[in-house]
Amino acid sequence: DMTDVPASIYRIERHCALAWPAVHVEERDGWEMRFSPRSTSKRVNSLTPMTPPVGRFRDVLNWAREQCRARGVACHIRIHPLAGPDSAHVLRSLGVMPANETRVQILSVEGNRTAMSDGVILEATRDHGWLDAYAEMHGDDREARQQIGAMLDQVTMKQAFASIVAYDRILAVGRAACGDGLGGIFQIMTRPEARRRGLGRRIMAALLDWCGENGANQAYLQVEAANSAACSLYESLG
Repeated sequence: DMTDVPASIYRIERHCALAWPAVHVEERDGWEMRFSPRSTSKRVNSLTPMTPPVGRFRDVLNWAREQCRARGVACHIRIHPLAGPDSAHVLRSLGVMPANETRVQILSVEGNRTAMSDGVILEATRDHGWLDAYAEMHGDDREARQQIGAMLDQVTMKQAFASIVAYDRILAVGRAACGDGLGGIFQIMTRPEARRRGLGRRIMAALLDWCGENGANQAYLQVEAANSAACSLYESLG
């Protein structure tokens, strides 16, 4: 029950920014221009609204474009309810069309135990095996892998790195980060040859249980709407 929607959105956005931190952040009129060279994640490579005033988006957009042009990167813009209506209006007037719709899904984890997490290994810190397995599944090259490791090392809140191993090979991974009563779920991946065996469900169950045991009353995740398999899994978990 989210009685104060803007405050709830801000809380999740700020938590996510700390749990999956960009390498470099520039702020302008309540917007954050996030840069993370070598990472393919748009959450850490985009212009993101946090506390924007009404009527300033056009100036912010011009500034962000200059920042991106100077770095030779594309200017991605994340639009969610905190952005206000003027941002969407300005983008439409410029002929910019929306893409990559993302769903933010929330679950109460207080007293919620799943009993579906058998065989999941949880570690408080990531090791090279976890990172290498995730990067391989995600299709990241060596430089991107190093960047991901550096970003994870900057997270100051409590983390859990989950994996399922068979015959000395990591088949599925995931990560959670807990703080301020929230648990964020990230990097859920399963090797193609190990899919449809319930491994992602077991990883999720273990991480949700861990969030509830480490002070979170809610867990959240973000998933692209086009990823129908992942959306179905998360919806089936509540």
